[in-house]
Amino acid sequence: MDLDAHPFFEQVRRRRRAEGLTQSALAGEVGCTQSAVSMFESGRSDALSAETRKRIAERLGLEAPAARAAGAASGEGELLREVCKYCPVDDCPSNVPYAVRGALHFKPSLMEAVADTPTYCALCGEVLESACPNPACGAPVTAGAFCRVCGTRYVPVARAVRGPLDAYVARRREEIRDLDRLTTVERYGA
Repeated sequence: MDLDAHPFFEQVRRRRRAEGLTQSALAGEVGCTQSAVSMFESGRSDALSAETRKRIAERLGLEAPAARAAGAASGEGELLREVCKYCPVDDCPSNVPYAVRGALHFKPSLMEAVADTPTYCALCGEVLESACPNPACGAPVTAGAFCRVCGTRYVPVARAVRGPLDAYVARRREEIRDLDRLTTVERYGA
């Protein structure tokens, strides 16, 4: 099996399982929490620092994305800068809908990820964006639904809403809350 064909978080999950390590055991060895390893393996690269990702790669015998991108010229693999990224798909649960003046908008969830390296949405699999989608702008992504430089919306609305807009927004938000509840890990006896 060629692990390099998979995103780094999936390489970590597969190698950890192949070695028979629990998330807790790996977390203990590299100095983080089990929940951070779990979130990372679900595609949330912001759950672990670049240094912790590097320790995990070393422990599991993997090449960290930063080292791969740095080309091993220094031998250590320089850590790359991280940027905010978002999913550009309007029906992805990572994008929360809201209405203003009768218009539908989406507030994307931002995550930090390595710049210039493809990062995939953990909820829909789409490649995440790190810049304003307006080709004439291209400013780095900031918090909010619109680019602060040119005003372009980050997540374009690609659908016509049937029925009242407020009802669609309420229904979609409830679906997102249900998904969040279904994927939340509960701790017993803590």
